[in-house]
Amino acid sequence: MIRVIIVEDEKEEAERLEEALHQYAQSHGTHFEITVYHSGVRMLDSYHNNADLIFMDIELDTEEDTAAGINGMDVAVRIREKDTRVGIVFVTNMAQMAIRGYEVQALDFIVKPVSYYSLELKLGTLLTRIERREVILAVQTGASIHKISSRRLRYVEVAGHELCYHCGDVTLRQRFSLHALEKELEGLPFYRCNNCYLVNLDYVDGIENDDVIVDGERLKMSRPRRKAFTETYAAYLGGLL
Repeated sequence: MIRVIIVEDEKEEAERLEEALHQYAQSHGTHFEITVYHSGVRMLDSYHNNADLIFMDIELDTEEDTAAGINGMDVAVRIREKDTRVGIVFVTNMAQMAIRGYEVQALDFIVKPVSYYSLELKLGTLLTRIERREVILAVQTGASIHKISSRRLRYVEVAGHELCYHCGDVTLRQRFSLHALEKELEGLPFYRCNNCYLVNLDYVDGIENDDVIVDGERLKMSRPRRKAFTETYAAYLGGLL
């Protein structure tokens, strides 16, 4: 499942893009979870690194956005400050504005009005780039097996002989080794802050003293791993991971 956010102040344009995405999903066997915001301010208030792809209108013109003095480019900059992984695609009727997309490492831009044809041309490549950043984990709890996307996983905690998979809305426990899990997640932005915690850097809000702030929760960083974890997180923020 690909989590998509549309930020578009014009209701008709938002509906056109959403309809094109649904059409693409039906034609290509893809599933999108789509959330629409008609204001950049409201989107920023509720955003917690919870999207894979954002379609951002550059010319936001709601009363809220005007009062806050922001447009779609400003919203994208603020998103990028706390989420270096999400794919951003600008939607605009001024193609020259989209050239500034390099400032936020935008994946692409689409000119309004959005058509299914123009979206289909670009979406295949975009989704390929996004899907390279995901591993589906099979977590067995008793007689049940749960599929978890690595993108949902905030951190993994060692609890005795079990691992606790913290996914925000749910926590699952499984008898498994952290070392084996690291191999499954190889190449993705997961790193240990101590021997008990494997952290998804996508959800790290920051580092304060010996604490790593993960989605608002404080996890202890061990002295032997502090330097390596801090350097790895800095490289991640710089787009080197």
